[in-house]
Amino acid sequence: MPAPPPREIVLVHSPLVGPSSLAPTAEALERRGFRSYTPCIEGSDVAWRDAPGAVLAALPELSGPLLVGHSAGCLLLPALAGPLEAWGMIFLDGRIPPPRGPTPPAEPEFDAFVKALPVEQGRLPRWSQWWGPGGMATLIPDRWTREAFEADLPRLRPEWFDDVIETPPWDHLRAGYLQTSPRLADQAEAASARGWPVQSLAGTHLDPFLRPGETALAISELITALAAR
Repeated sequence: MPAPPPREIVLVHSPLVGPSSLAPTAEALERRGFRSYTPCIEGSDVAWRDAPGAVLAALPELSGPLLVGHSAGCLLLPALAGPLEAWGMIFLDGRIPPPRGPTPPAEPEFDAFVKALPVEQGRLPRWSQWWGPGGMATLIPDRWTREAFEADLPRLRPEWFDDVIETPPWDHLRAGYLQTSPRLADQAEAASARGWPVQSLAGTHLDPFLRPGETALAISELITALAAR
């Protein structure tokens, strides 16, 4: 018998940004009849290895939710799946975690990019300032919308990226992939090669914030595909 789909969804944001990045999609999922949670990871003060614990501490008692991780939040899902008895996982425009073992928050190329950013009082600029003058204005042209996105961005310390979390085995869990930006096409292809259901949107990495209706619809369709397995 196919497993009944979950009605509770936990959306896990990247610690490089804030929960505002996923709040519009959480609201769109609520309108579709799901109960959505967007736990806040206080990225400036929570070490990478402690991020799964911070997510769990911010949640009410749940059993069997669907986990949706966005960007670097994807790497946290295996560590959350066991404690929450997750029904399944959807990786949203991020790296698919390794099968197990120590997992840093960034690959070497991106880590080198971060370490080259200017440091002020021991902290990096906010994520929105990493892409040069006008970078965020290109992604989010409207000033007020941009300010809403930037309101809860943390300022990480460079050494935050030197940490690892321990990824437990997770290949036995249901999983799907949602690609929203061209640069993650290789991850969508890897997911498809694993036999996972995959959805692709012709958008940007910030689709969960900028196009919540389309993102929520794609998540809903992935849930339907996973429930049929």
